[in-house]
Amino acid sequence: MKYLGLVLCLACLAGCAGLPEAEKASQLGDAITASGKLVRDTIASNRTNAIRNGEEVQASKLLRSKEVRPSPSEVAMASRANVQPVAGSPDADAKAAFEKAKAQQLAAKQAGLAFTLADAPTSQINGLQNSAQMQAAKALEGYGDALKKAIDEGMIEKLEQASVKLGDAVGNIVTAASPLSAPIAGPGLKVGSRIAGFLMGNAYANEIQAIIVARNKDVIAVAGLLKQDMALVADSVKRQADFFEIQRKANLQLIGQDPNVTRLQLYNEYYTARKEAGTMRATAVAAAKYAEVLDALVEAHAAVAAADPNSELFLKRFVVLADDLAALIKAAKKEA
Repeated sequence: MKYLGLVLCLACLAGCAGLPEAEKASQLGDAITASGKLVRDTIASNRTNAIRNGEEVQASKLLRSKEVRPSPSEVAMASRANVQPVAGSPDADAKAAFEKAKAQQLAAKQAGLAFTLADAPTSQINGLQNSAQMQAAKALEGYGDALKKAIDEGMIEKLEQASVKLGDAVGNIVTAASPLSAPIAGPGLKVGSRIAGFLMGNAYANEIQAIIVARNKDVIAVAGLLKQDMALVADSVKRQADFFEIQRKANLQLIGQDPNVTRLQLYNEYYTARKEAGTMRATAVAAAKYAEVLDALVEAHAAVAAADPNSELFLKRFVVLADDLAALIKAAKKEA
């Protein structure tokens, strides 16, 4: 009887995976996972871009450090003072003062153009990588992955665990925003599943549906907070891309002035610069599209949770937007 029950359970699970609502939940989980990962990767690129911009600044200092020369006015003063005045005369004092001023100015220029081999990134959004919102984004990604595996592989326990983690992550955000607020506890998922009805066609599917229903408010909360973060990231990454393009172009011009640099070397440097600038531009464009993707996530999750007759339309829109964003990021990485 024990093994017969197991066989029946597996048969039921196989049947569930073929039902329309189960397929929707699987697609929803897959798209949520992809979106969560893309959010985290884009925010991580904020730091990567800051490092690359710092490298360009230091490279510029290295290239320009060879150009430290006295100004034309300094040269004129030197030529006028390039007589051999008698010691202690006004001309000798003037020449000594000039030489001292020239040495100080040269030292100041050299100090300003001193380059480093490593520097801390400054043009990034500090603290965002470890924020409560990012922890929630990671929990959202895990929830999506577990949702898909619950449908495709029958791993309901991992979905329950991922669901509770998502609830705890949202609770941590609430607590961080208001210390007096208590964390949101994970609901009695299996109890709720008995009330969920027949949305997917069997008891196992009902439990999955109940988890989707129970986490709908958490998904809305995480998406809303990530929209705020991604607005900051989109603006920051765009400015980083602008800065990188200007700085790299200036460095190419400096390199091109060197008579020892061949046209082939300059050509290769130019196309390397285009690829790197293109990658940063693509990331900036992707970051600007996240508000639309996160809105689609909320709509699709709510529609599947409510068994909305139009849920398939919401889900398709979300999947298409998430796929387009993933393709954009993937193409950008291949260019790098």
